[in-house]
Amino acid sequence: MSATIVLDSRHTHYTNLDFLTGKVLLQLPTEAAIGGIQVKLECESRTRLSGPRNPQNVHSDKKRTELEVHKV
Repeated sequence: MSATIVLDSRHTHYTNLDFLTGKVLLQLPTEAAIGGIQVKLECESRTRLSGPRNPQNVHSDKKRTELEVHKV
């Protein structure tokens, strides 16, 4: 058996308030009766936070950045 999710509208990124619609396509090797389908989605969020310039080095133009990664 193989399953494919086909979204109605594809984007490069999504937020936690987005609604997704689409279809789940199943390919079965033989005919089978299916009582229900449960779909679970897994995602990864990457956020880059910029802080102020380094106060100890007044000549630095580089901002401090932090990367946060969350898996849901």
